[in-house]
Formats: sequence, structure tokens, C-alpha cells
Amino acid sequence: MRTAVSYSLDLLAVALAALGAFAAVTATSGGPWLLAPVAVLLTFLPGYALVAALWPRASDLRPALRGALALVLSVGLVPLVAFALDPFVGFRPVLVAAIATGGTVVACVVAVVRRAGVDDPPRPLGWLAVSAGRYFRRSSDLRRPVPLGARSGKDVAMNVLIVASVLVLAATVGVAAVVPQTHGYTEAYLTDGAGANASVVSNGGGDVSAATLDSLHAVVENHEDHAATYRTVVAEQRVTRRNGATHVESERVLDRATQRVAAGESWTQSVPSGGGGNRLVVRVYRDDAQQPTATLTLRR
Repeated sequence: MRTAVSYSLDLLAVALAALGAFAAVTATSGGPWLLAPVAVLLTFLPGYALVAALWPRASDLRPALRGALALVLSVGLVPLVAFALDPFVGFRPVLVAAIATGGTVVACVVAVVRRAGVDDPPRPLGWLAVSAGRYFRRSSDLRRPVPLGARSGKDVAMNVLIVASVLVLAATVGVAAVVPQTHGYTEAYLTDGAGANASVVSNGGGDVSAATLDSLHAVVENHEDHAATYRTVVAEQRVTRRNGATHVESERVLDRATQRVAAGESWTQSVPSGGGGNRLVVRVYRDDAQQPTATLTLRR
């Protein structure tokens, strides 16, 4: 039993690494430093645990084959989970990461139980020692030629480059697929009043009646992942059409306002109607931007 326990320390390390990777994924919205935890969660840990659970004896698989299967199963199974869930709950990166982590831990437990019942459990990470000898250490007397076997320093460097490229590619894809990605934006529109019963009058341009103009409100919604400061400038213009183009003859500012809006919140303010022009313009600026984030116009 003691031998079985000593030969299961790799599974304890795999389970803890999976939990740590999941904690790193859920603790932040992104960042380059997440490449490492996402790489191991996507390309190695689930497959390693599954291989250990399915083949508990050292004689079941050659060490190098164990490592190859761990990589192949991980890269294949995690995207498959995402595709299987998509028709039911949509693409939920955190849920995919949670299932991958939970599956890894369960497979580790099953592997520990199965290893306890065999007399020749595999040596922890024995496949890594074999791979290091064949692919990452120069050897001119390999007993049997193997694909990509290292016979010179140049071969070793090439194998390291191949492995590093695959891991970086998988980790980059994993960050995009597993880590929640936020694409913030600001939405602005005009309504015919404030409250739940208000209807959208315009989110770009159009005509408006005098009655609607008297109850006009501008709504700014912050869909960023952080709070933002918005400035609105309401102006009335006198415009004419000449030669198929619109010309602004004059403009008068009616109102200016500034408001700090939390992420996911909105800001509603009344819009003065003016009366000296034939077009109303509401410009929305975010933070210190010199160009408006949104420009709303209404003809009257």
C-alpha cells in the first residue's frame, strides 16, 4: 500500500495543479500571465489523469506513449466539452474550465484507487524521463530509430522549439476559449421619457414631433468592464440642404453634463428642446476622449 501511495504523488500534484489553474482562470478577466495555467489545463492535466485512470499498470503502456496520450486526450476532450455544452447553455468558458478541472480531479481519485490494487504502478512522470532521453538529450546511439529522435544538438534544439511552439499555440487558444473575454462598449440612445415605459426614439438620426421633443431623454449605458465618466453636450443646429449635402449654418449649445457611471449601469438625463434650430444633436464623450463616442441627431 505504501508503494501505491508513493507512486500516486504525481496524481496529487495533477489534481492540485488543476484546482490552481481553475482558480487562476476565474480570478481575473485575462492577462498574459494566464498562458501557463491555461496551457496545462488545456493540453495536459485532464489527459494525464484520464490515462492514469484507464491504464493503472506500468506494463499497460510505454512511458512515452503515456505522455503522448495525455497531450492528445487533453487537447481533444476540452474543446469537445465546449462544443457539447454549446447547444444547451451556450459557450460558457468558466463552465468548460470547471468541468475540465472537476473531471481531472475525479480521474485522479479513480487512478489512485486503481493503482492501489496493482503490483506494478507506473513510475511518476516516467514518460518524461524517457522522452528527455530520446528527444531532449543528444544521443548518437539510440537503440531504435524514433521519429524526431535527438542525435545531435541541432535535433535537441529543434524538438524544444516544436514543443514550445505547440504549448504557446495551445495556451493562446486556451486563453481565448477558456478565459472570459470582455468586449466593452458604450450604448447611447434617445427615448420619449424616463422609466420602464419609455420607448426608443432614435439611436442615430430621424424625425421627431414637437410633443416627443418636450419629453426627450438621453440614455447612456456603460457596457464596459469598469466604471467610466461620460460627458454629454446637447446642441441645436440650423442646417440646410444644398447640392445633395447637409450644411450646418449655426449651432448653439443648450446643455452640458458629466456623470460617473459604474460598469453595467446607465445614466438618464432630460434633453432641453431649445427652439431656434431645426436639428437637435446630442454628443456623448467617454472619459477624456476628444471625439464623441456617440452622436445622436433628430430633425424637427
